[in-house]
Amino acid sequence: MTTDAPAPQRVRRVALVACVSSDDAVLAQARNRAIAGFEAGGHEVRLLNLIADGFDPIVNADQWAAHAAAGLPDGLAGTYAETVMWSDTLVFVYPTIWGGQPALLKGWLDRVFTNGVAYDIVPGASRISGRLKQIDRIMVITTYSTKRWRSRLHGEPGKKVMKRGVRALCGLTARSSWLALHGVQSGRAGTRSFAKRSLADRSLAKQSDWFDTIEQTAQSL
Repeated sequence: MTTDAPAPQRVRRVALVACVSSDDAVLAQARNRAIAGFEAGGHEVRLLNLIADGFDPIVNADQWAAHAAAGLPDGLAGTYAETVMWSDTLVFVYPTIWGGQPALLKGWLDRVFTNGVAYDIVPGASRISGRLKQIDRIMVITTYSTKRWRSRLHGEPGKKVMKRGVRALCGLTARSSWLALHGVQSGRAGTRSFAKRSLADRSLAKQSDWFDTIEQTAQSL
């Protein structure tokens, strides 16, 4: 008796948008583990490293005046837009600040997700039509300084931007993965009590599990 061989895994085209500062060791490792997972799964990854690339998030007066015009934006934003249109998987790595995306990433959305790239303006209607139909997976990797319950109490506006706003511009069946780590704080020097050491150990174990989940999710997409 023979069994059918498993179907080959789909090779994905991944645009990984990273907004990670050089001193953020947790998110830097999360980004690297995601890339390692995608590469282990045989997927093609293009890294959009906003800080290292020196991306300017500010929309100046001329850019705002031309914002409704269809077509690729100028400069680096246009290069990023081409990568987004090439991809079928969007990944965002960033710290959650004031419940949402950092200003650099918000400016990236403003300058890259434009008319003719991420959407079409429907003539005579007060709505837009999404253009990124080829994107069927969105993955968000983010850290919070707050506890999970407090983030929920605040309504998690940043999560809504990604899972509702960005997703609405993609394919109708696009699925999203929200991989968040809460309660991330910078370390403090000095002697800690046993209780604090125990809490730190639990935080490190939770962090390690989070990294593993990121890599496994990326590999299995």
